[in-house]
Amino acid sequence: MKTLEKGLIITAIIALGLKSNQLAIGAMVFTSTIGALALLYIYFGFLLFEEKEIQLKDIPFKSILKDRNNKKNRGITIVGYAMSILLLGILFILQGWPSGISMLLVGFIAVLISFIIVAIKNKKQPNILLKNIFLRLSVYGAIGLVLIILNLHLIL
Repeated sequence: MKTLEKGLIITAIIALGLKSNQLAIGAMVFTSTIGALALLYIYFGFLLFEEKEIQLKDIPFKSILKDRNNKKNRGITIVGYAMSILLLGILFILQGWPSGISMLLVGFIAVLISFIIVAIKNKKQPNILLKNIFLRLSVYGAIGLVLIILNLHLIL
C-alpha cells in the first residue's frame, strides 16, 4: 500500500510538471492521481499509516468496516478524510476550478486540527503510527499553506 501511495505521489509530481509545460495529458493525469490518492486516504488511511507494509492481497475487505469502528481507527479515518479534503482543495486550486480556495481552507483547517491532536498524542506516547501521520500531515499542510498564501488575494 505504501508503494502505491509513493507511486501516486511521484506520478502527481511528474503530471504537474507536464501540466506546467502546457501538455494536456498532464492535467488529466494530475487530476486522476490526486483523486486516486484522496480516495486511498479516505478508504485505506488507517492501513497506510501502519508501520509495516501491507499488501493489497492481505487486506481482509470484509472486516474493513468493522475495523474502522474501533477508537484508534476512527481517529485515523478522520485524519484520512482531512487529508483527502486538503488534497482535493490543492487539486482545485492548481486546476483553476471554482471553489478551490474554500475547499483548500476547509481542508487546511481540518489538517491543522488533526496536526495539533496528533502532536499532543505523540508527545504523550510516541509511536511509529503517530510519526507516520505527523509526517504526512506536515507535508500536505505545508503545501496547503503555501497555496493559501499564494492565493490570499482570493480570500480577502
